[in-house]
Amino acid sequence: MFYAKTFWHYTAVQKAAQDAARFLAGVPRQHMRSPRLAADDAQTAMKIAQIEMSELNPGHEVPTIEMFRGTSACNGTGTRPLPTSVRVLIKMNMYDTIFGLASTGRYGLPLTADVTFPYLGADI
Repeated sequence: MFYAKTFWHYTAVQKAAQDAARFLAGVPRQHMRSPRLAADDAQTAMKIAQIEMSELNPGHEVPTIEMFRGTSACNGTGTRPLPTSVRVLIKMNMYDTIFGLASTGRYGLPLTADVTFPYLGADI
């Protein structure tokens, strides 16, 4: 049962990262260039991931969700070239709160989903 719970959590985290990255990959160029619009789109992607992971019970901590456009955080590119990729990184710790049989340690069992998609509106 513990392994089933672990795989369920990992699958949910991976799908949340994929869906958030898929959303960011389709953001229009105007949004990508504007710091305000880029921040709004990053918040929307964050909400997508949070909603998809809301049924999980990771334990004492809220999952960490980081979003990147290319190699920098989602904050708009201004006049710089558009990124060629978008990346969503989600980290969380899962605890055995149901059975208490598996020792997940003080910090829990770390689960990480790191998804990168090509940015569809990239300059070529």
